Amino acid sequence: MSRFARVLVPLVIVASASAQLGPVWVPRYPSMEPQERHRFVFCSAPTGGVVLFGGASLAPPFILGDTWRWDGDGWAQVPVPHSPSPRSSCCSALDTGRGVVVLFGGTDGSSLLDETWEFDGRDWRRLTPAIAPVARVGATLCFDSTQGRCLLFGGTAQGTYGPYDLDDLWAWDGATWTRLGVTAGPMPRHSHAAAYDVRRGRLVVVGGGELSSRRFADTWEFDGTRWQSAAVGPATDLNASMVFESERNRCVILGLYVGHMEWDGSVWRVVEPPTPRPDSWRPSGLSTLAYDSFSKTIVAFGDERYSVTWEYALDLRRARLRSFGVTTCAPATTLSLVSSGRPVLGTTALPLRFQYAAPNAVGVVQFDFEPRQLAINSRCYLYVPGSGPALPTVADAFGRCSVGISIPYLTSLVGWEFYAQLASTGGPAFDRWAMSSGVGILVGR
Repeated sequence: MSRFARVLVPLVIVASASAQLGPVWVPRYPSMEPQERHRFVFCSAPTGGVVLFGGASLAPPFILGDTWRWDGDGWAQVPVPHSPSPRSSCCSALDTGRGVVVLFGGTDGSSLLDETWEFDGRDWRRLTPAIAPVARVGATLCFDSTQGRCLLFGGTAQGTYGPYDLDDLWAWDGATWTRLGVTAGPMPRHSHAAAYDVRRGRLVVVGGGELSSRRFADTWEFDGTRWQSAAVGPATDLNASMVFESERNRCVILGLYVGHMEWDGSVWRVVEPPTPRPDSWRPSGLSTLAYDSFSKTIVAFGDERYSVTWEYALDLRRARLRSFGVTTCAPATTLSLVSSGRPVLGTTALPLRFQYAAPNAVGVVQFDFEPRQLAINSRCYLYVPGSGPALPTVADAFGRCSVGISIPYLTSLVGWEFYAQLASTGGPAFDRWAMSSGVGILVGR
């Protein structure tokens, strides 16, 4: 299905008949993204947004050690004075009580690591506790907000006679690692998914596998004292990714064989099967999830072959208009957007107003779901190509012109961003056309 099956022509946004109500996955198109990778650290950042560190790539350098932050609008590499060495298959969690990301373990490609690091949003710091868990890969780390500690579970370690899986549970309080003496829990495993259910005060562990190639389809919960088998889990999966989403109080999991499912503490609900419908939009099952607790948004990033950023639109208040790019082929005075108002559900006539066109100029506002930067000549750029709907407009004697758009009250539209650009007569180039900068229109409520 075309993306414009979700848009009335001209310029009235509608959802396709098969669109689900509620939150939706939204692809983002930042100007810069981290290198494609997998098995990287990805979690809430201390200063808002999400932080990404390290991982493994199919392209050089194969083991990565860079630190990035996503702030909801774009990616930026963090210029940290100190950093863990390049590594992959680490585990991490944001300690919201102390405002630091905790990182443990991983591999540098030749050996397993037992290092503990913390990131405060500006710099990494290595800690050297007297006692630490054994070096490992494929473990999980979640912050227990009830007792103010990070919980490390499972993974794979290297022994004298070869690798072996773990079922140990450790707690980190910022100074000391303590092994919790609990029994009757999940079987030893690696590459499982885990999240901390803040509402119910439980660590939730799902799936994973053994080195013997056995795969688990179970769900376990730790209430701070003991383990309990909660339910039959999603389909067996390795390296599925799970976060707790606090707006709706549920765990959200994404995996290659799981698809997109949600756990409310009682039952698993299939949101999207492993093979999406042809009209579906969602990240790859190999993507990694992080929850931005500031904006209440789930962020998914890439897999081993692609650098793609997605958001699961949960914050329904982020409606906005923004300009991007530069004004091109314009008169001496910049042709620009001066619109007021917010693109929220139920808007019947949101005005997109432009100023500084030529007096009485004839123009057209072009719309699309994907921005581009197509050079027409050395002075002109198209940011919104002509594959979507368009609306004509005529400037007044002062060079002001506008078009209006309507947005139905359909919650499946929340989080969709589309783009516009005005082209009008009276410019100094490109057959005397003037073009505005691009306009991003993010739908909210």
